[in-house]
Amino acid sequence: MWIEETYGDLKDNGFDLERSALCHFLRLSRLTLAVALLYVWFLAFGADLVQQGLRSEVDRTDRRDLSLFRIAWDWLQRALLFDLPFSISFVPFFGSLPDFHPCGW
Repeated sequence: MWIEETYGDLKDNGFDLERSALCHFLRLSRLTLAVALLYVWFLAFGADLVQQGLRSEVDRTDRRDLSLFRIAWDWLQRALLFDLPFSISFVPFFGSLPDFHPCGW
């Protein structure tokens, strides 16, 4: 389920890596790394927008149709269009993760 959303975000809903038409392996791998880092930032930014209650400005209020990536993408486009202030930071929120001890202690 999650890989389909990721593929859709990277292919149709946001970034279109095929358009670059890069054939050189190192250039394509650098572009892929940059897009992956930007994708993670968009996910963190989308999660922050949902926490702040700003999701309703770009998504439906009765249900959630957009992924976190699309919420952040659309909100960023809206903020740039209307000259709204926003902060660029990387403080991801992934919920409370269980304590993981690899050695079993």
